[in-house]
Amino acid sequence: MRSLVVLATLVFTTAASSAPVPKDVGQPVLYFSVREGDQSVFEVTGSSGTYDLTETVTKVVAKDGCMWVTVERRATKTTTVVYQVSAKGVSRVATNDQELAEPHALLKVPTKAGDTWTAKADTPTGPSTVYTAGKEEKVDVPAGKFMAIPIEGKITAQNGNGRIAIRTSWYAPNVGIVKMVYKVGDGVETRTLKSFKPGK
Repeated sequence: MRSLVVLATLVFTTAASSAPVPKDVGQPVLYFSVREGDQSVFEVTGSSGTYDLTETVTKVVAKDGCMWVTVERRATKTTTVVYQVSAKGVSRVATNDQELAEPHALLKVPTKAGDTWTAKADTPTGPSTVYTAGKEEKVDVPAGKFMAIPIEGKITAQNGNGRIAIRTSWYAPNVGIVKMVYKVGDGVETRTLKSFKPGK
């Protein structure tokens, strides 16, 4: 009987030690898509109607301990945005080949509900954005269900009229934004992820 127990123990130990290690083990969690060819399609609904917005990762470069990710955005017009992605978060660093004076921090990781930070405008005369992190929650969109961190960005107009724009974006691991709600006055625009297709 004892020999059977010893044999069973050896078999279990050998199988456990030889089991393949998942590729994601030990890898940092990135709240953005960082593979060339990754494509996200969003449905955008607002005052101008409903239309699709397609974002495709066209280039990824490892630099300074980060991934520099170029995204082509196609809707009513085409724009190109470069993001700096790492285990510390996501920042916008360039738009349409115009490099920003400093990275605009969109998401900081790790973060907890109530954390705040301020990011300067993309242009020298633009207003800063005050970001506040929410608690991670489940988000249900046409592309599926995601656990995502909501980040509220509040922008106050500099012309003295006190008008405030609020943009809330939900970030999911390995995908990025899965939902966005943008409010200015009585106007509301929503963006929800319709599909996500990994690159090859």
